[in-house]
Amino acid sequence: MIVRGYALDLYCENAHELRGTGYDGDVHDYNEFPATYVGETRQECVKAARKNGWIINIKAGTCICPKCNNKKMK
Repeated sequence: MIVRGYALDLYCENAHELRGTGYDGDVHDYNEFPATYVGETRQECVKAARKNGWIINIKAGTCICPKCNNKKMK
């Protein structure tokens, strides 16, 4: 049997609680991350995340969540 799949866990670059500077309750919830997208390929997961408002820079390895991007989740 051949099984394949891809899971993409996203963390916002603006999430101060992830950088060790303390919890910033103004923008992000305490347990908001990771946002997980599942599909057969990485491109399928990235496409779904971008559709929900994530800004993803694959080359730099960074991403910005829909809250910080001022886009609403679909």
